[in-house]
Amino acid sequence: MNLSRYIIVIFMFPVFLLATQFAQFGDAVSVTLDSSVTYASTSNIYKTPERTSDDYFVWSPGLKIDLSQGESNFDLSLSIAHDLNRYQRLSNLDSDLLRASLFGSYRGAVTQVLLSYGMTEGQSAQSELQGQTNPSLYIEDLIETKTDTLSLIAKYRYSPKLSFSSGINAYDLSYSTYASRFSSKESFTIPIDVIYHYSEKLDMIYGIEYTNKEIGLASSDKGGYSTDEVYYKVGLSGDIRPKLDGNISVGLRHIEFSNEDVINYSKKETLGIQSALSWRHTPKFTSILNLSRNYDTAGSGDSYNQTKVSLINRYTIKSDLSINTLASLSSKQYLSGSRRSDELDRYEVNLDYFPHQNVIISAGYAYSNSRSVSRYEAEDLSIKASILY
Repeated sequence: MNLSRYIIVIFMFPVFLLATQFAQFGDAVSVTLDSSVTYASTSNIYKTPERTSDDYFVWSPGLKIDLSQGESNFDLSLSIAHDLNRYQRLSNLDSDLLRASLFGSYRGAVTQVLLSYGMTEGQSAQSELQGQTNPSLYIEDLIETKTDTLSLIAKYRYSPKLSFSSGINAYDLSYSTYASRFSSKESFTIPIDVIYHYSEKLDMIYGIEYTNKEIGLASSDKGGYSTDEVYYKVGLSGDIRPKLDGNISVGLRHIEFSNEDVINYSKKETLGIQSALSWRHTPKFTSILNLSRNYDTAGSGDSYNQTKVSLINRYTIKSDLSINTLASLSSKQYLSGSRRSDELDRYEVNLDYFPHQNVIISAGYAYSNSRSVSRYEAEDLSIKASILY
């Protein structure tokens, strides 16, 4: 643990003890204790054909600071948490990981600006990052990663029927452990959207996105490669039907690759899809359908097109009790000549109980089935208590 993490943890303890005194600073600033403790059990912690099970605890002390200036229509929110992972048998996997996020917004008469930044330190099994065909290459460890994301989007209302939106989205993935065996990734995207307000509740969107990615190949002596991607899209956003709302877009993605000596191809074209639709069956029952087809790269540095569909059902049993289910299916089609295909199914059921307005107790079960070069099955159980005070 480095010095900055010690400072964060030391700062947390007075807040735990004096949370009521730190709840409000004047009319503009408020501090909320946002912490949780989790007990979990997994049947396949490394997500490999041969299962290794373990139980572990995660204690996550955290804070949320909200700054609101009503007169200027400006809001800012900062969250920070420290995940302390402790395993019962595999103590070599113990880790202290930091999470932080920043959200800001400005809403004027004709202009809206949204800002978000996130930094996440995490643990992942090798097969989640990079499949291996040779079992002798499996790493019996969890790989620690660091992810930084940044988004700045501005929207300008030109007329009652027409708006424009643009900005930048940036992403950076690096490896804190085993960096020599995995490929780092940096990218930035510049979206430009023309929004036609078809009605008060429904928008039509015409857009173009330019994305540049830099892939650092750890396993190649020829260096990494970069991609230049242009994505043309059309879509809808808002209330599509009386009980159906959300957004959907389709388009064509044109990708050009550098360093053809490494990846053996120079250009690709592929279909792109992005949708998130919510159907309100009854006031207590809602279904959410997510569908996407995107281009990305794995920890091995190989490029792929991923098609993913998920269905979330939420049912409110009573005011303090609800149940959620998830069914997620994904397929990765790799662009290399090997015609490699990875498929992953995941099913979840979660029960949320609200004994108090500031307390949430959740219990969940998940089953995963991977049909790829790293074939595995895994079952996970968890109980989590969260406090927001």
